[in-house]
Amino acid sequence: MRKTCLLLLVAITAGGCVMKKTNNIEVWRGAIFAYGKPDHGVDQLNGLEINYVNMSHEDQTNLWIGFPQNKKIALSAITFEEAKALSEKEHINPENNMRRFYYAGGYSFEFINQVPISFQASKYEFALSNKIAFTRIGSFSNNRLLTLPCTLNQFEEVFGKPDRIRRWWSW
Repeated sequence: MRKTCLLLLVAITAGGCVMKKTNNIEVWRGAIFAYGKPDHGVDQLNGLEINYVNMSHEDQTNLWIGFPQNKKIALSAITFEEAKALSEKEHINPENNMRRFYYAGGYSFEFINQVPISFQASKYEFALSNKIAFTRIGSFSNNRLLTLPCTLNQFEEVFGKPDRIRRWWSW
């Protein structure tokens, strides 16, 4: 009897590990990658990254980034000088001084030789903070915008249907 109860307890515990719900989501749409965690059964995307190198110029001109005082700047207009002027903090890679990062609230801009490489947005400010950031990303063509965190539906309204969605569980 004792042995049966112990085996049953082990089986239930092991089954619980296998049957856990996913606690991570990753979404890809072209050069856009978003990530997050479900919150009360709703997929919440807390951050995203845009790879300039793999994004068409048309898509770069269609997307805008929002700043306080209702300022909107097209992603394609974020030059090295513009990012530097907007930023609160600069980080120069010690191994490659041509690689620079500029941080403005929940935004991060990466440049190599003053050429934009990637743009990141987070629901938190980038200064390793738990402070909620001001992040607004929108589309000129469909006049939609999202703030982070956002739902999968809000992501689709701005960027379109994802090419790929990955849900997975981690400790």
